[in-house]
Amino acid sequence: MDIIDVSQIDESVNLKKFTVLSDNEYPCCILGFKIKNKYDQLRYKIPSKYRSNDYTHFVYSPETMPVFFRGIRLNPSSRLVKLTNELTHLEKHQLSEITLPQYSMCLAGHYLSCDECLCHLQPGVYPINSSCIDKLTDSQINITELYEDIFANASVPYFQSIGYMSIFILSNSNKQNTKNKKMLKSIVDNYKILKEYGLNKVTYAVQGT
Repeated sequence: MDIIDVSQIDESVNLKKFTVLSDNEYPCCILGFKIKNKYDQLRYKIPSKYRSNDYTHFVYSPETMPVFFRGIRLNPSSRLVKLTNELTHLEKHQLSEITLPQYSMCLAGHYLSCDECLCHLQPGVYPINSSCIDKLTDSQINITELYEDIFANASVPYFQSIGYMSIFILSNSNKQNTKNKKMLKSIVDNYKILKEYGLNKVTYAVQGT
C-alpha cells in the first residue's frame, strides 16, 4: 500500500474517467463524493459492489464550468421527487440564486438537513446529509456498512480515504437555459479552434470548496 502523494491536490482530474450526464438523466440523485482534484480522484474509493460511477455535471453560475462526482445513483422516493420539483421551481423563477437559509428551510419542510455538507451548495448542486438516505430512496444502502467497506480498501491508506459522503441532487434547470449537450458542443468547438492555432491543451476550470 502506497501513500497517495498529497501534491496531486494541485492537479486536475483525469477527465477520461468521467461520464457526462445526458440531459434526459436529470434531475439526478447520487450518494458519494465531490471530486475536486486528482488527489480526491485517487483517494475516494467506493467498492465495485455498489456500482458507483464518475460523473461530470455542469454548473452555470457564477461561471459555466464542470464539477465532478463519484457516487451511487439512487432511486428517488416520492419525497425526493417532490423536493426536486420545488428546487427546480425555485431555480427557474426567483431572481437570484437559492440562498443557504432558503435551501435549509426547504429541506426542513421535508424533515431533511444539510449541516454536514452545506459547503457544497451551488446552483444545480443540492447537498443533503447522508443520514437522510432512508427518507429519499428505496435503494438498499447501509451507510455504516458502506463506510466500513470503503475504509477496508487495501489500496488506499485509511487516513487518506476518509471523507464525508453526501447525497447530491444534480439539476440542469437554470436561468441561462443552457443544457449539457450545448455546453459539450461549446467545449468541442473551442478545442477545434485551439488545434487550428497549433495549441494542443485545453484547460478546464474546476470549482471546489
